[in-house]
Amino acid sequence: MTRLEIEAFLLIVKMGSISQAAQKMFITQPALSRRVAILEAELGYEVFIRAKGIRNVELTPAGQAFIPIAQKWMRVYQEALDLQEVNKLVPLRIGAVSSVGTYILPEVLQEYKRRSKDSRLEYRDYRSLEAYAAIENGFVDLAIISDVTYDKNVQTRLLFQEKMVLIAGKTGSLPKQVKAEDLDATREIRLPWYPEYELWHDHLFGSKAQTSVLLDQMYMLEYFILNKGVWAIVPSTAAISLQKKLPVQVVELKNGPPERSIYCLSNYQALGKQHELFFKLLRQAISHVTGISIANATFPAGKIEL
Repeated sequence: MTRLEIEAFLLIVKMGSISQAAQKMFITQPALSRRVAILEAELGYEVFIRAKGIRNVELTPAGQAFIPIAQKWMRVYQEALDLQEVNKLVPLRIGAVSSVGTYILPEVLQEYKRRSKDSRLEYRDYRSLEAYAAIENGFVDLAIISDVTYDKNVQTRLLFQEKMVLIAGKTGSLPKQVKAEDLDATREIRLPWYPEYELWHDHLFGSKAQTSVLLDQMYMLEYFILNKGVWAIVPSTAAISLQKKLPVQVVELKNGPPERSIYCLSNYQALGKQHELFFKLLRQAISHVTGISIANATFPAGKIEL
């Protein structure tokens, strides 16, 4: 049973006549009848009632029941053909830690889709260590992380570094610079940014410091930062993003934590045009942020090497 026999059956049903269907398909009536005979031989039952003197075709009960099956068969066949186009649209498959996914990538990925309307985009949230497995198992092609480890099957490259700054609601006036040691930890909204930050925090405030709020999800910060008297330490990119949405003030920290480093993970295959466009847009998005230092003159193009 091939597409030719199924198409012949459905067109005869639509036209109501074998002769009209043959004309529509630009083949002879005997050739079309042979296709029907092949279909019936393979099915093991007749789909049309054959009687002399009857110009319009009539369906057998089995033929009537076969109509939705034939239509489904054609849909499946078309879906199989459509995979040719899917294969042409190589997807951009990106993973990232929550802070990057929340505060940096939304605008980058929106612009990517605007410029590549027909492309496929896949995005997933990962913790840094989970991202290595995602790259190795082929779930994503690139992952943006903040905590590196060693994996012989995954390439790691430093993308940029950014300063950590203090943010607070505009309920009070803060100086342009605040000494980290002058901060009141009991008013802090604390987030676990990266290992070096945690070491700095424990050294300054003590490992048992009682903060006002402890959060594990970056987006939750927006619901607490406007409370009077509270503060948080965030990366520069997060501060810029929050300023666009909320009435918060950003203050430079003296004796603050070490800069946050952001890395890109990839496999050992050459990058495609979709990845090059992503890196171009990412660079554009962060290049204007105060406190950012980009690791190299141009973001990775082609094969990423450490």
